[in-house]
Formats: sequence, structure tokens, C-alpha cells
Amino acid sequence: PPAVGGARAAAGPGAEPPAPPAELGYEGASAAWLSATTALTQEELASLDDPAAAYKVFLSNDPRAADIWQSDLDSMQTEKRERADEARRLGEELERTKEATQKVQSALSSLKQKLHEAEAEAAIDPSAAQRAATLRGLLAQEEPKLVQLFDEKRQRYELDFARLKEIKREISHLEHGRKKLEATVQAEFALWRRAVAQRYPRADAKPLAAATTTAESVEDASPAQPTPPTPAPAAPPPPPGALQAAEKALAMLRQRLEEARLSGDESRQQMLNQLLAAEEPKLARMRMQIGQ
Repeated sequence: PPAVGGARAAAGPGAEPPAPPAELGYEGASAAWLSATTALTQEELASLDDPAAAYKVFLSNDPRAADIWQSDLDSMQTEKRERADEARRLGEELERTKEATQKVQSALSSLKQKLHEAEAEAAIDPSAAQRAATLRGLLAQEEPKLVQLFDEKRQRYELDFARLKEIKREISHLEHGRKKLEATVQAEFALWRRAVAQRYPRADAKPLAAATTTAESVEDASPAQPTPPTPAPAAPPPPPGALQAAEKALAMLRQRLEEARLSGDESRQQMLNQLLAAEEPKLARMRMQIGQ
């Protein structure tokens, strides 16, 4: 993604914008990550009223957009195309196998029909017995070959058909993964927009508490009742594949940091260092939870 450097918009006259507070309870990107990716220029801020333009700004400032997310999306799209091509080839092969099987069945049925007619004729005309004997010998010789060929075609058909069903399941799984990735990106975009709104409050923005209900107002007017402290719930174990995804993300960040160092982009180095400082401890905790 493009470097995040440049003149940054200030939250107040002559002041650097404050980082999004950690107590906001973001469940996606960490507060440090949002602090780095929401440092916007005046030009970027001016474009945020347009949702499409805001989305482009978000993608250009989040390193995951060009690396992890795009890599995963490209991988799924490539695999889906490969599976679709394989399914098309299998479909064509199934049709050829079906036609060949029908030809074998037809050849065997035709030979049996001719033998039946020859035997019926020989029962009336003894001179036709030789033809019936010839057909009987031919059938005895060719029927095992035709039956074997038929079985081979049938097995090939069953194997290809089973693989075709498997490919359809794989394509469905890839499509589900694509939709899940898109939902993840949209959720991260929503968090990013909330962080931008917190970091750059505008005079025309509506207060967050403007929509409180009358019941809530009455509750606020009454004396606060002390609540007993509740123990913090134990952290759930990471989902399957989370550790590998986190390690891949950090590897990408380290690679981008090295590229920023080589290009001399100090503002991008600062942003990526902040992200690494925030995410590396999370990876270490994840490893401890898994027991590695």
C-alpha cells in the first residue's frame, strides 16, 4: 500500500491527533494498529464523506490490504478457477465414458440378438446351424472382453462422478471463504471509520449519546448502585489456523518494514514499527495459549 507519510491532519490547532483509546473495546484491529492506520492527511480527511473514497483510503493505509487480504483472495480465486476447469474437463470425460459404455452395451446386445436369431433359424433349417455355431463361438470369445471393458468404463465413470461432487464441495468452501474474508474486511473498515471519527471529531458530527432513551435518562438521574466486581473470564483458545495466520501477517509486516528501510520512507517505517510493537506480544500470548 502507499506510504502513510506526509502532512497529517491535526485534531486541534497545532496538536497531533490523539491515538484511539484502548478502552473503546475494539474487537478487531488493536488500538495501536488503528493509531497507525488512522493518521490521515488533510486530503484524505476531506474525502471521507464519500463511502467509496473512504474505503479506498482505508485500504491504502492498512498494510494487510495489499499483502494478506489480497494474497488470500488471489489464492482462493486461483484455486476456484482451477477447480472449475477440472470440473469442466471431468464433465466432458463423463460424457465420453457414458457414450463408450453405451456402445459396449449395444455391441454385446447386438451379438446376442444375432445369435438368438441364428439359433431360431437353425431350429427350422439345419443348414443354418453352422452360422449359429460360428456366432456362439464369437460370443463366447468376445463377451468376456466386452464385459471387462464395460466394467472398466463403469468404474471410471463412478470415480469421475465422485470427484466431480467433491470439486463442487471444494468450490462451495472456497466461495464461503471468500465471503468470510470480505465480511472481515468490511468489519475492519467499520472499526477504522469509528477510530477516525474518534480521532478527528468534527463540529457537525452528532454526539454518540444523542440517541439515548427516556428510560436511560431516568436511570442516569437516579443514584448509581454499586455493582460487585466480576472476575475476568478466561481467554478462549485461539481458533484453528489463527496462529499460522498471525505468523504470516507478522512476516508480511517485517518484509514491508525492510522495504521501507531500503526506500528511506521514515514515516512508513514508524507506522510499521508501531504495528509490530503492538502485534508481536499478541502472537507471543497466542503461542503460550496453544502451548508452543
